[in-house]
Amino acid sequence: MNTLIDYTLLHRRQVLNYLNEILADSEIRNWEVDQILEEMMQLECDVGFILLNQLARSKDEREIQLIAYALAYLQDDQILSDLVNLLVDPHIDPTVKYALIPTFVSYGIQPTDPDFSHIFESAFGDITAIIQQSTEDIIESLGGRKREETISFLVDSYSVFPPEAQLSFLKHFGETKDPKVVEFLEIMIQQEQEETAKSAARYLGQIKSPISLSSLIRLRSEIQSESLKAEVDKAIQFLRMSGIQPQPVTLKKPKLGKINKVIITHFDNTGSRILLFSRYAGGKHKIDSVNFMITTTAGVIDCFGINRQTEAEFDELVESIVREVGFDEVSYEYAISILRDALYVNRQKETLIPANFFLFKQCFSDVDLTPRAYQIDWEIYGWNVDSISNDQRLLRESAYLFALDEFYHWQDHSDATRRYGLKLGQISKRHIGKRLELETHQLYKSYAAEVMAPQLKLIQQNLFFAADLLAQRAETVKEAKVALAAALTLDSTDLGSHPFICGMIDESLNRVMEESELLIENNDVTILGDNILDYLGGSTVPVVNINTATTEELVMLPWVGANMAARIINARPYTRIEDLLEVAGIGPSRFNDIKNLVTVKQQDSK
Repeated sequence: MNTLIDYTLLHRRQVLNYLNEILADSEIRNWEVDQILEEMMQLECDVGFILLNQLARSKDEREIQLIAYALAYLQDDQILSDLVNLLVDPHIDPTVKYALIPTFVSYGIQPTDPDFSHIFESAFGDITAIIQQSTEDIIESLGGRKREETISFLVDSYSVFPPEAQLSFLKHFGETKDPKVVEFLEIMIQQEQEETAKSAARYLGQIKSPISLSSLIRLRSEIQSESLKAEVDKAIQFLRMSGIQPQPVTLKKPKLGKINKVIITHFDNTGSRILLFSRYAGGKHKIDSVNFMITTTAGVIDCFGINRQTEAEFDELVESIVREVGFDEVSYEYAISILRDALYVNRQKETLIPANFFLFKQCFSDVDLTPRAYQIDWEIYGWNVDSISNDQRLLRESAYLFALDEFYHWQDHSDATRRYGLKLGQISKRHIGKRLELETHQLYKSYAAEVMAPQLKLIQQNLFFAADLLAQRAETVKEAKVALAAALTLDSTDLGSHPFICGMIDESLNRVMEESELLIENNDVTILGDNILDYLGGSTVPVVNINTATTEELVMLPWVGANMAARIINARPYTRIEDLLEVAGIGPSRFNDIKNLVTVKQQDSK
């Protein structure tokens, strides 16, 4: 029996089992579908080929829609030519072709694109009519029991498009003038992305319904952009002139379940962290959750929600999010303060709030989410800030904060850190005693100026946040004071001698060297690049191409400084490694130190 055929059939059966698992559950939720598809994509076979093959022969409409979605989820550009072949094949069921339209869109291909319109026209004839029918089907879903899922689908689809495609996407739905698209247009306005928000406001003003007028009046009081307010005012005026009256105001708020858990993850040196809110839904057997990714410098950068999970599913979600970072369970009030602060950063930095945020905003109707900076009140902890700022013992101890889980991910991971880490390894090879101490001190000083100084305000802000979070637990109050002492003295202490900064430099450079050694042991040198072999010094593999290397790469070589690197670059091109002996300052001794670490070819030759 042919083993290859056996495996092919096995792989096909594995893929079909995943599809059948989804199709067998008529009440399955979107996030559960994604979870199953993600697992399917991990199979060690050509999943795309199997899906395409099954799609071509399928007659079941639900299976066709699912496979089309799975192919979009796959995001493998290599299948595009096969998708086009299905589209133009006259023997393929029209239902399959219709289902593939959103799949093409997910790959950034619009049916109306000039480069592709002839393909779609050959498959469908009047593509405009097909798009119109698809739009009407979605609008019908907006008025049904899957309204929330359809809105979520629209928002997700809209978010991945470039600006010009977003405008086209809005046009398809806005021009219907159907009251069922009001909620979607609302979200686009709330996001305040200038052109698309104004376009959404104009479309909303063309929907002659009390719902749209009430929506515009409410949005008028929430948005910040003056030019967008002017567009909303025009839409309101047009509807009122058309005799439309707003809906009667109702003070009834959506009923929210009891808070289950609120979690905030420990964050890294950039201030990236996750806020996870969860509530009971429909008693204590199901849980709804909303998750925010926020950063100190950009505010809310991502948002997603999952409805009606079991407690086991929720625990699995938490584990998947915090698997590599620690977390703390915090009060709802504290987390809301952090969320408002993040939204304030979005406003100040003019960074776009994810559209999904406005979809889940109703989950927080019990609190005021008006953006505002979080002002930490240290007095509520009974602390004297001046005393902590002047406590040298606390300041010295800040160098050891990195032993805490809360600071485990605070190392800098920039290319500059990798470069300095490799340089430190080089210095350690060359020097001993006082000379080593002097060279290391100078490197730390340069590193502090080049890498740490530009991040000073960010590090300080993150320290304040960390101190505040630590202060909320009785067992880490002392560490909170240490973090606060470090933050308060950053402005007045030389960075090269500040204990916390010195500790951060140590952690960052040591982590680079540890990772480098591990990569070498596992033969994964190429992951970090050529420079890493210079750090180890014991390799005989040529790693720096002297015909193409940058100054930064050349100074990683033993005895090569900036001036020598400039002379090496000016003496190009090289046909042999020995040509380096012609460079002023490179004699036989220095050449012997570097000859095994350089090459003149793109690939090593043996």
